[in-house]
Amino acid sequence: MKNLLKTLFFVLALVLHSNAQEYVNVTFRHYPIGTNVVRAFVPGTFNNWGPNSSGRIAVNAPALMMYVDSLGCYVKTIRLKVGDTHSYKFHEHLNGDGSLWQWYTDPLNPLINYNDYNNSILNVKKAMIFEISPKNGTIVNAPRPKLEFGVFAAEGDSILTDQSTISLDGTPIGIFANHIIPGLSILSYHLPRLSNGSHQIELKMTTKKGETVTESVNIIVAAGDIFFFTPATDSVWAGQRVIRWRVNMGYTKLHSLTLKQLNSYPITLLAETEKDYEYRVSLNFGENRYVVSAMDTAGIVTESDTLKLVYPRPQKPQPKIVFQS
Repeated sequence: MKNLLKTLFFVLALVLHSNAQEYVNVTFRHYPIGTNVVRAFVPGTFNNWGPNSSGRIAVNAPALMMYVDSLGCYVKTIRLKVGDTHSYKFHEHLNGDGSLWQWYTDPLNPLINYNDYNNSILNVKKAMIFEISPKNGTIVNAPRPKLEFGVFAAEGDSILTDQSTISLDGTPIGIFANHIIPGLSILSYHLPRLSNGSHQIELKMTTKKGETVTESVNIIVAAGDIFFFTPATDSVWAGQRVIRWRVNMGYTKLHSLTLKQLNSYPITLLAETEKDYEYRVSLNFGENRYVVSAMDTAGIVTESDTLKLVYPRPQKPQPKIVFQS
């Protein structure tokens, strides 16, 4: 009888364990979008959309977020059940009583339901990397971008920070350890100085219970006093191309601005210290190289990196005469 009771107790324990709900604490981040933002909220299916009344959220609603100076954003941590799927957005108050407000899709979350008011989608998992900044496809104007993202594990589990890695262009450059903000589970990491161009950042997270998650983003670095937005390419398939660049020299006064092309006459443009430029150029077959040069009123010349565009020569079949007997 005792053995039977032990067996029943063991089976019951297994059933209760299998039916036990798992939860994870997810921190949402919202960087102010509007001007003169007074407060921000994260309304969603997890808090009855704020709650709100005809789109307006009360100043003390449960969805209210807290501003963190060191991050420059609003945050809110919410306990969510693993396996659930939620829709959410961000909401900003633009004046004190909240009578001026605006709703926003989460710009750091690529999962969007375009058939449901462009709501952002969150799939709650046992291990999560969430809201990577800079997001995929971002053009970054700093040579050492700051990487920030949420890292979450289910309650009762923990992140192995010394085994979770950050890789740049296929090479590991750091681990999660000593870079996670306590209480928020937000990782903040300054990348090394990057060359202008495209870079891939890969994040691999492992937990004590063996959960793993991998995420990656591609960014384009365009930094310096003068830098091209247009990426270099060896496959331009048209004889003309609009190239774009920025002059970022608000600290000085410019005398002249010149677009230089290899084996072509330089083009003089109106010199402005802080402006995005674009210009349609004609390409020669082969490699085309461009440099933007600025001279300030003191005669000091500043040049951009070289933009290389390759316009391949069309491949034409070569006729060959063969005599057969």
